[in-house]
Amino acid sequence: MKNHQFLMNYFSKIDSCRFNNLPIEYRIIIKLFLKSKLNFNEIIRLKKKDFHLNTIKLNKQIINIKAILNEVEFHYIENNLKHILKNEYIFDSSKTRLILKYNILSYSDIKSKNNKINRLSSGAHPNVIVLGSPKCATTWFYNICKNLNFFDPSEKEIEFFGSIRYCNGEDWYRSKFFSKNENIKIDVSVGYFDNEMAIKRIYKYQNKHNLNFKILLFIRKPSSRIKSYINYRKLTGRGWYNIKKYVNSGHVYNNFIKTSDYLKGVSKVQNYFKADQLFIAFHEDILKNPKECYRQILNFIDPQRYHEEIDTIDEKFFQQRYNIGKRVILFPIFKFIFNFEKYLIFKFRRSNHLKKIRKIIELSTRYLRDLLIIQSNKEINYFSKKSIEIVKLNKKYGKIKEILKNKQISFTNINN
Repeated sequence: MKNHQFLMNYFSKIDSCRFNNLPIEYRIIIKLFLKSKLNFNEIIRLKKKDFHLNTIKLNKQIINIKAILNEVEFHYIENNLKHILKNEYIFDSSKTRLILKYNILSYSDIKSKNNKINRLSSGAHPNVIVLGSPKCATTWFYNICKNLNFFDPSEKEIEFFGSIRYCNGEDWYRSKFFSKNENIKIDVSVGYFDNEMAIKRIYKYQNKHNLNFKILLFIRKPSSRIKSYINYRKLTGRGWYNIKKYVNSGHVYNNFIKTSDYLKGVSKVQNYFKADQLFIAFHEDILKNPKECYRQILNFIDPQRYHEEIDTIDEKFFQQRYNIGKRVILFPIFKFIFNFEKYLIFKFRRSNHLKKIRKIIELSTRYLRDLLIIQSNKEINYFSKKSIEIVKLNKKYGKIKEILKNKQISFTNINN
């Protein structure tokens, strides 16, 4: 009840200018929350089966959404309903729901609970913005930056310019880059690239504060990216066990096909930023030679620094992989293994065989995970070949380096 009241107060105080700048999905959720008797959790978990013509039927309540939403918002709901399955959420992703549920509280938390008002006013501006894309080595880049201390990366995926966090204001955003040293500040977010409103806001922010952002974009072959993401979701127990249904659903279009048209996205970015501000990092190049790719990115960000330090670092440091389903224990069978491991560790805590037990469980988990990925990859490959959109995007991707050369945009270039 306290959270409900807090959200009511918070949403009702958002002025019309800020409200109109929010993504359409957030505006719909806020309107439904303020003008219906549904609680916040019920709204963000609405499914296709809850919609009947112009109404929502849930918990014995009938809500006329046409009376609450304007024409554009209602049309957006109608389009989403056409492309999703019966038991799928109407709003795009779990991430969207989490951003709305938790991140809107962050500004008030910083001001009232933590009492860090001085920090809010003394934060720095970022120098480098990573626009995306998901599952294209952005986590690898973030962790390398964090461990080397060349840069000061903020928390990963602030998503300030493309989410409801924009309502928190620029002071809140700058507080994320609070640091006394003169290191380059980086905002690593994966949701900006396919969001033209976010790119426009980044451009306005740059002009307002007389900055010259360096824009990084990480990209990957579309079919490979879809495969990686579905496997990640599967291994972390977040759903999509039935790949056939998922690949044929509207979420593939919204999350991947729409966001994997890189040339279309780059042309949008070029509407606001010069070619010499933009750098494209190819996932395939990073796999071939991660150290050289990182060096090329550093060259683009600041050509006069870091070269000597990079030479002293071991090649293996750059070959570490991140975000590959480490939370695999959420998948039912792995959850059982994890609980069984805890039991064995407790039972044999004083035994000399504890290390061996841990090693056996680790190897068995890895083996099962590999089996799961092999099976999953077969299914994804089959359905990717049948998808005309994915085949077209793969062909476009094969010619992308030539087009970037003509546009005079820098990119990673690793010779075989």
